[in-house]
Amino acid sequence: MDVRVSPSPQHPQDLVHDIVANFKHQGLGFMRTLTRGLTNDESPSAERSCCVWEMVSFTNYVSVVVGDGPRQRPTAGQWETAKTEFPRLLDLLNPSRIVVLGGDLWDHMPPATYGDGRGAQAYRLQSGELCWCLPLPHPSRGLSWKLLAATIYFVYAGQLLETWS
Repeated sequence: MDVRVSPSPQHPQDLVHDIVANFKHQGLGFMRTLTRGLTNDESPSAERSCCVWEMVSFTNYVSVVVGDGPRQRPTAGQWETAKTEFPRLLDLLNPSRIVVLGGDLWDHMPPATYGDGRGAQAYRLQSGELCWCLPLPHPSRGLSWKLLAATIYFVYAGQLLETWS
């Protein structure tokens, strides 16, 4: 019998550290697409990747293993747990913007303070500030790193990418 082990709480950080350290040796994949999009560079240096990743946060909305391979979907209970944990995560990270990757994830987010779930929506943080969320397709569903880079540039008015111009 196989034992399923949920990732450690440091799993998102481990993924980021691994892609920064091993970008040139990684196969094409999710973290590679994210790194290219964040840096707006097809082959970013480790220094550029590191500095850009230090300006953003990354996490999996559903923080437990959902299946044994690709395209496995979370259970209703896993989605509900994630929805309950999301406001606490917002309060912990205090983000101003979130790019939500995947329509299924978007459909399972908690009700927003502003917006109806059909486009950008915002959550009010404990600080009183708004955190705006924007849905994009998941990279496994065709999101290219170039579209991700253009979206990040637009959402952040160029602040993140201009750091490296």
